[in-house]
Amino acid sequence: MALPLMLAMPVQAEPANALAATLVACWQARGIRFTVEQVIARIGPRSGRAALLAMAGATISADEDEVETAVEIMWEAGAVPSPSLPLLARDLGAGLPLLLITSDGRALLLHALDGGSATASDPLSGQRLTLPMNEITLIGRPVIAGA
Repeated sequence: MALPLMLAMPVQAEPANALAATLVACWQARGIRFTVEQVIARIGPRSGRAALLAMAGATISADEDEVETAVEIMWEAGAVPSPSLPLLARDLGAGLPLLLITSDGRALLLHALDGGSATASDPLSGQRLTLPMNEITLIGRPVIAGA
């Protein structure tokens, strides 16, 4: 009897899957293709800042090209903003999404900043959200060396 009830419940994504899906979407917007599985393999059991640091280094893309990846932390709650913060505005203005991590650990695609709020979307559901800045822990910029 429990099996039909279990099957009727929505599937909840692992946090690593949402983070991986966000990174995949950010890099895809920049012309580099990765699979969610490739990113999850790089992240391993890590989360947050440690997961982002694990993404740094040479890797093979889904197209079998060798690329050098990193996630530059542009803004972090309570920290001095990065000197490269103007790149955040440039990327958003060009329609390139960035990584946003909320205070409750959700990974989202950042699309716009407007004063004290951010417009983001869930990488798995596509749901659009407007978040106040006090709910944001980190904004990262997935980059490819030389790009």
